[in-house]
Amino acid sequence: MIKIGFDLDGVIVDNTVFKSDVFYKKTGLHLKNWNLNSNVIDNYIPNIDLRREIDKLSATSIHKTATEKNIVKILLKIKSNAEVYLISSRGKSEDGLFAAQKTIEKLKIAPVFKNNVFFVKNDLEKITKIQELSLDYFVDDRFDVISMLPKNIGVLYDQFHQWEKYKNYTVIKSLLDIVPLIQHK
Repeated sequence: MIKIGFDLDGVIVDNTVFKSDVFYKKTGLHLKNWNLNSNVIDNYIPNIDLRREIDKLSATSIHKTATEKNIVKILLKIKSNAEVYLISSRGKSEDGLFAAQKTIEKLKIAPVFKNNVFFVKNDLEKITKIQELSLDYFVDDRFDVISMLPKNIGVLYDQFHQWEKYKNYTVIKSLLDIVPLIQHK
């Protein structure tokens, strides 16, 4: 059976809603959610300290918004053709771990992944875990993570339709786009 992994923030959870609110509270400026996607945030928030503060707050917060409507149904459809795993870098701190577990509960996705949830501390640990699990695919919204994987494994999740330029990589605009990939493998 095909084994597919998913990142949490930016793939299952839409953390840009939270980041937009925090950015507005700190600066009084409005940014659109797509401006706060992890691949382009540097272009819109050049102040690295502010970016790090927003990222840290996001990583230690409980999120209630999924990237797609009916996220549970979508994940169950994928699970009908594959073993599914969740691998998140929220393991950097106890607060991040707690918030991630609460986020998973709030979105009601825990039963989808059951015991296949892993929290790591950094991208290198994430790549190592993907290799240990021998995943066929891994879906992440961060190009820097995808670029560390073999091109046949990494899948770039493009919720905001920004990544046409990455033609050498598998790019999906909806999590449902993964279904044909796993059905044809």
